Amino acid sequence: PRERHVTLQRGQALFEVEKAKAPFIVAAGTSRTRALGTQFDIYAQPAGVAVTLLEGSVSVSTSPEQKSLFGFGKATHPADPKGRVLAPGDRLEIAGDGSQTVSRVEPGAALQWRSGSVQFDDVTLADAVTELNRYSTTQIRVPNPDLAAERLSGTFPTGEPEAFVANIALFLPVRIERSASLITLVPDNASAP
Repeated sequence: PRERHVTLQRGQALFEVEKAKAPFIVAAGTSRTRALGTQFDIYAQPAGVAVTLLEGSVSVSTSPEQKSLFGFGKATHPADPKGRVLAPGDRLEIAGDGSQTVSRVEPGAALQWRSGSVQFDDVTLADAVTELNRYSTTQIRVPNPDLAAERLSGTFPTGEPEAFVANIALFLPVRIERSASLITLVPDNASAP
């Protein structure tokens, strides 16, 4: 049977694939995700690709011939042409250098972006800001590495950076600096003991 192909160059997409004889393949970065009757989410960004399986089964492979994500250099980790089979609730992250990590996620949390919120579970402030910046023209910046390394959990609305920084200010000693379309979080040394 002929294959069905989609290429995701950048961004995030949810795929609901009906069972058919022809395999459905999504290429993103150096990865190829093959599905037969399944529901999965792919998020492609310059730092790598994340494939989250919600139901069914997929096999994700990487190619040694392809350049690393978005054509910048070559992957430094060995390719996996046979593929890794994911189970529902698995998230496979493939970094631009080809390294891979698998983690478990709550399928409902993985789809919250579709309803206007994101859920974080023990992530760094830097990672949370990177994710939230996808949804707003007003960008948040955390230039201090110690502050950026602070960890947080919670559910936050997308597209509302002011609400996010207001919540952060409730539990971290930060000062909020605003300019045209930029919010900068800096340590508030005045509140330190």
